[in-house]
Amino acid sequence: MLESYLAVAPGLGWRTFTAILPTWFSEKLDLRKTIRAEVPALPAAVPIFFTEHHQAHAAAAFFPSPFDQAAILTCDGVGEWATTTIAEGRGREIRLLKELRFPHSLGLLYSAFTAYCGFRITRASTS
Repeated sequence: MLESYLAVAPGLGWRTFTAILPTWFSEKLDLRKTIRAEVPALPAAVPIFFTEHHQAHAAAAFFPSPFDQAAILTCDGVGEWATTTIAEGRGREIRLLKELRFPHSLGLLYSAFTAYCGFRITRASTS
């Protein structure tokens, strides 16, 4: 989060940055601890791994699919720095071929158009 805010400062302003800090420090700084607290049935011996945002989208689409190989396209606002990725899925492997990075984003363009049309952007509550 800090890297993202510094990359676009001062455009986002300190008000939004300070608004996200309490959640970031309490829940996201030690995400493994948060996950274990939220999923108490998870055995302590089970390791928790993290992957990149778009890689997770690609895996969630490709691995349960009936295909042994596929072209994989992911698009959203922002996930880390990538906003759009093209990957190749083969068997049990996903290989990133190309990515579009922030601030270039089809998802953010979509958000801008929907906001212009009067639709509100809402966020799911995490509490």
